[in-house]
Amino acid sequence: MVKQRKWPTEIRESALCMRKKGATYSEIRKRLLVAKSTLSEWFRDLPNTNHLYYTDRSKWMETIRELSVKVRRESKSKKNQELMMEIRRSVEGWGLLNYGEYEQSLLSMLYWAEGNKVGGRVQFTNTDPRLVYLFITLFRRCYEVDESRLRVRLHLHYYHRARKVIRFWSELLGISPKAFGKIYWKKRSKERRFRKNQTGICSV
Repeated sequence: MVKQRKWPTEIRESALCMRKKGATYSEIRKRLLVAKSTLSEWFRDLPNTNHLYYTDRSKWMETIRELSVKVRRESKSKKNQELMMEIRRSVEGWGLLNYGEYEQSLLSMLYWAEGNKVGGRVQFTNTDPRLVYLFITLFRRCYEVDESRLRVRLHLHYYHRARKVIRFWSELLGISPKAFGKIYWKKRSKERRFRKNQTGICSV
């Protein structure tokens, strides 16, 4: 009967460490000169070695990246939905919006502060979605608006994702993405520090 060799604890720990990091049997045998049967005995309590983590590390990394991107997208989408709900509750909860004369006065103040006329059109521009939503809400309440004539222009920075920002403003303001004009990309150094915003600047 062949007596089984007793390996030093350091060798076994090294083998386990290599395996946990994704090394194959061949790689471990080549480095530590341990038989495959011995390695199998040592690794029997480790997670399933048929897992993608062990069988194809590059594919496993690709899968992890895809899942990570998906989670980030879902998280941002959820945050945008929560932001829109908070904006609507905040604006529509104002008691003044129930009185026509106050609505017109408030609309006038908003326009006086942040509005202007461009080519005979009324325009309101702001970075705060609450103010833009308040303006368009009051504008619709105070006047008969031809929705087909509404237009939106966005001013974005290099870090914004155009489609996501357009979708956010479209859903918040109730204006079709088709009514959005060409995006103005603001030039700003990537090295210079400045406060980032989530939704850019909106002109409606």
